[in-house]
Amino acid sequence: MKTLRRKKTMFAIAAALAAAAGALASGLFFAPGCRLVESTADTLADATAGTAASGLFRGAARAAESFRDYSLAEEHYIGRAVAAQILSQFDNRIHPNQQLQSYVNLIGQAVLSAPEAQRTLTGYHFIVLEGDPVQAVSAPGGFVFVTEGAIRQAKDEDEIAALLAHEVAHVSLKHGIKAIKSETRKNSLALLAQSAGQIVVEAGKQSGSAQSQQLAELTAVFGDAIQDITGDLLVKGYSRDLEFEADKIAMVYLKSSGYARAALASYLKKIGALGTGGKGGWFETHPSPQERIAELGDLAAATNPGRDLRRGRYGKTLGG
Repeated sequence: MKTLRRKKTMFAIAAALAAAAGALASGLFFAPGCRLVESTADTLADATAGTAASGLFRGAARAAESFRDYSLAEEHYIGRAVAAQILSQFDNRIHPNQQLQSYVNLIGQAVLSAPEAQRTLTGYHFIVLEGDPVQAVSAPGGFVFVTEGAIRQAKDEDEIAALLAHEVAHVSLKHGIKAIKSETRKNSLALLAQSAGQIVVEAGKQSGSAQSQQLAELTAVFGDAIQDITGDLLVKGYSRDLEFEADKIAMVYLKSSGYARAALASYLKKIGALGTGGKGGWFETHPSPQERIAELGDLAAATNPGRDLRRGRYGKTLGG
């Protein structure tokens, strides 16, 4: 009798998981009630604590969570997790030159004077990392990292501003958050679909350690998504369309903050001229400089009368 009840319970769980997987695949969790779905799944997870089903329901809750909008506080803490991953990839090599750090932060704050830039919970944080490769990457919540090599390739302050504006645009457009949501959703769907087919067959066979491992995998979906996306940002970058979108929004920020819009094109032209010596970093994670300049069109040639005056400030700071 107990065996029969157990089988019925397992089939019920499998059916629930299959329904959850189907809802995810059809986009049902995009509905305004996804917070209710998340809350209900978490409640079921608590009610079945200590069983494999608890982890499965928790996975469903995280999947539902991936479809809702995050608050500024949530974006901030997600961004901190991504920032920690980025720093670890660079062996925590924050540049020790405080004058350089302050200068880059001042440029970043000047870019943020553009009213179009979206605000974050604690503002933006611009961090210069040691290293010669040309690399710049941003995390949700306003964490922007740029290597000394990327800074040194700029011929003036406006080109540094263009580099930072591009990364601020990624944050404002929530490209990182959207990527993490997508990865979380994909991982959750795969795990739920797999579990729906396997739980009945494997429930009686798995050892306690195997069930614990499955539970850990399901409940770690979100953390895995952060690691996966951070790796992708540093190795592959965003899609071409998202990079072009960030470039165009960066031009808006540059104009509003008083920097030369042409600085982005001149910076891209400079790093494009590095040729084979410029592999890695931006060269691997972004479309080619030539493609990006062409995509900017007439904006690539916009003039700004104050650009020459700002070159003096750049030279004093970087010794150029």
